[in-house]
Amino acid sequence: MAGAYVMSGQVDAIVAGGVESMSRVPMGSDGGALFMNPQIVARHNIVPQGISADLIATKYGYSRSDVDSFAAESYRRAVEAQAANRFAKTLVPLKDDIG
Repeated sequence: MAGAYVMSGQVDAIVAGGVESMSRVPMGSDGGALFMNPQIVARHNIVPQGISADLIATKYGYSRSDVDSFAAESYRRAVEAQAANRFAKTLVPLKDDIG
């Protein structure tokens, strides 16, 4: 089952994101069957994200070097765009008022 865990006290601020998947879970369910129940997995064609990435890379011939290079270039462009103030309307600064 996918998930992320943050240990208390390790960072001052953290940003997390995700996607809505409750539309795949019957009303009143605890959501536990989403990845554990083979019938639900088969019915909704659920494939874990890591396996999906590997399948896409294999299907389209992307190497690890290809995707690492793409990620590095994407990051470089994001840093450049932020330095050029292109994200001024969409980035919201966070201020730590604790302590």
